Amino acid sequence: MLAHYPRIAAEPVPALYLMSKLDVPWLGALFQLVVFGTFVETGAGVLHAINERLDVAARERGAALPRGVRPAIALGLLVLSVYGATSFGIVALIARGYGLLSWTFIVVLILPLMTVGIWRIFRGTV
Repeated sequence: MLAHYPRIAAEPVPALYLMSKLDVPWLGALFQLVVFGTFVETGAGVLHAINERLDVAARERGAALPRGVRPAIALGLLVLSVYGATSFGIVALIARGYGLLSWTFIVVLILPLMTVGIWRIFRGTV
């Protein structure tokens, strides 16, 4: 990267720029395939985690998450993701989105575990 500084600093995906300089076309295609696979894997994991969290919350209240709600939640989140990617651009969305996603996970998963979870452990109702 230093060999191509400062030009590489302006590139949205520096790794693709470096691979294009290597003049090995299949390497860039392989990199894009791996990045796409990572998006799919991460997205599936996030959708499943959100659905599971909502299902557990519903069961704790004595209700069941209706059968059609899980796919509706996944579809709604996918539509929101596609809207964000097309409106803001995928690079900008990733740059801003990972910070927001981190804070969201802290609020949705970590805080409940560290408050309600610890309270239940000490109360002996786990």
